[in-house]
Amino acid sequence: SAMLGSKDARFKVNVISPTDVNLSVRGISAWISCTEEVTMPVPGMSARKMLATNVFKKSEGRWYMVHHHASPLLPNDRGAGGDVGSLAELLSSLKAQKLGGGSNSG
Repeated sequence: SAMLGSKDARFKVNVISPTDVNLSVRGISAWISCTEEVTMPVPGMSARKMLATNVFKKSEGRWYMVHHHASPLLPNDRGAGGDVGSLAELLSSLKAQKLGGGSNSG
């Protein structure tokens, strides 16, 4: 990835801790969705939470990551501290909206 290939040494020592990991496998394709907490050993920089999706393809008996995407997890409005919800909470909320008629999906 561009981040890991960067010449900026800070990116090479990032620690990425996944939580709320969901795995799906269909034949030679697989994808993982998760919440990633990304920390950098830089004074004054706090950890960032990201929603991530990783797509894999199996070839010759080995799994290869063919795509990665991460977006910042935005603070929600629960609590004065701006707590960040989990991916599982987001998915649950979206399912509830769909089942309850909260979305207009044609």
